[in-house]
Amino acid sequence: MQPQGEASPRVTAVIVDDDPLARQALRLLLQGPEIEIIALCESPEACLDAIVARPPQVALVDMRMQGDPYAGVELIRQIRALSPATACLALTASDRRGDLLPKAFYAGAHGYYRKGYVLGNELPQIVRRLAEGAWDLDPEMAARILRDSSSEAASSFTPHERDLLRRIATGATADALASTFHEQPASIHTSIRNIMGKAQAARSVEIERPGRRLRP
Repeated sequence: MQPQGEASPRVTAVIVDDDPLARQALRLLLQGPEIEIIALCESPEACLDAIVARPPQVALVDMRMQGDPYAGVELIRQIRALSPATACLALTASDRRGDLLPKAFYAGAHGYYRKGYVLGNELPQIVRRLAEGAWDLDPEMAARILRDSSSEAASSFTPHERDLLRRIATGATADALASTFHEQPASIHTSIRNIMGKAQAARSVEIERPGRRLRP
């Protein structure tokens, strides 16, 4: 616990996005006494170089870069291999196929948000929570999974997993859920990873089904 009256140490963060306007918008949202941005990166390669030079506590990773909708997923995997202590926050403008969310979590992300959601005063709090070891999921993404009642994932979720998704959709955090269910936050995170695995598997089947093939 932080001694009373002593300021919390600044969270170190790296931002990687190939859109210069997006990089600056995220920088402006984060800059302040609680967050130290140690690198602004325009490419996955620049991000990996920055992490080798000075591993950050949190990396904010755009999912689509250089025309590749899955560039962010691969980058998260590489960041986690280089610096396991770095928590990755996956950011996306859109996810038409609906498979980036589970892929990002299974690559090692600890958080997933739409850019439209974090373009407000929530981003510093999200980054600090990730730096403290929590996971974070956009409530709308949790609600979207629940709404997709036509997928195999919907029928494969346990009652506990459905309950978790409903509570996340209303804004519940890992700490709050751990307290509610008398579990450790790590156990809640494992449950979320299981949910993401089921969503990813079911989505893959849905995309490849005849007459349902979609483009990213």
